[in-house]
Amino acid sequence: MGAKKTSFAENKGDSEADRPKFISSQVESGRYFFGNMSPKTSREPRIVCAGSERCGSGYFLNRKSFGYYALEYIAEGEWELECGGRIFHLGPGSVFAYAPDTAFTLSLKSGAAALKYFLDFACRGGKKVLKDNSLEAGVPVALVQGAGALALFEQCVGCAGFETGPATEIGSHLLCALLGMIRENSRLTAGQLTASLKTFLRCRAYILENYARLGSVSEAARKCFVGEAYLCRLFKAHSAQTPLEFLTMLKMNHAADLIVRQNCSVKEAAAQVGYADPYHFSRLFKKTHALSPKNFALKILKQNAR
Repeated sequence: MGAKKTSFAENKGDSEADRPKFISSQVESGRYFFGNMSPKTSREPRIVCAGSERCGSGYFLNRKSFGYYALEYIAEGEWELECGGRIFHLGPGSVFAYAPDTAFTLSLKSGAAALKYFLDFACRGGKKVLKDNSLEAGVPVALVQGAGALALFEQCVGCAGFETGPATEIGSHLLCALLGMIRENSRLTAGQLTASLKTFLRCRAYILENYARLGSVSEAARKCFVGEAYLCRLFKAHSAQTPLEFLTMLKMNHAADLIVRQNCSVKEAAAQVGYADPYHFSRLFKKTHALSPKNFALKILKQNAR
């Protein structure tokens, strides 16, 4: 028996009959990952589906109840959320959660189409999971590290490139990382940001957006107008990773995507993430993913062939 595919084709131009019931007909185009839609609940959050949706002008969602817990992220435009008699105005970088019994409306107030992301998950005791990660159903938060959250949502949608089993595992890890980022956001915004933390967030955001072009930590420091030693101290004070570990992780995750989903050779993937020496790249890849690039690709191909 073949493995179940997770992806759902871009729905631009599809008829309403082709769309899953909870995908609004007001979505102009979208990309989706659908995993196991009837998962066994566990204490750990398990991703069910995720999507990136370009919503048409006048988009309006009136949700009385839903089958899962969910996160929604605003990437573009101006929106209005009404929940529990309260009205919230949302802009890019806003995220909110809801539970199966959360009733709310969400409307796009911008004149043009705008982009949002969603992520649905199943979990026993999901409201406690939300609370433990500084979230309250129907109450939005503004993220300090919006670019990082956007990247995680995008990677969740990208799980459509894998089969259901590995996709669910990868997506659930990304979900936990996203919840951790939101929890950390609460700590960062609890008081005024220190000058040191502001500088760290600025440097981290630059690395996150430009990692493929950065050849070293010293180059990253120069681009961020700080000394290399100071950049290392910033990461030691505000992160569990060194700047080198962070930069390498981003490069190797991107390289894995290039090799598996875009069928790049090891040499091509190495070059695209800034390594002229494919042998050095392969050593770093194995250190990060516990497999050589070739064996990593073979493992995914075998999983997809089941």
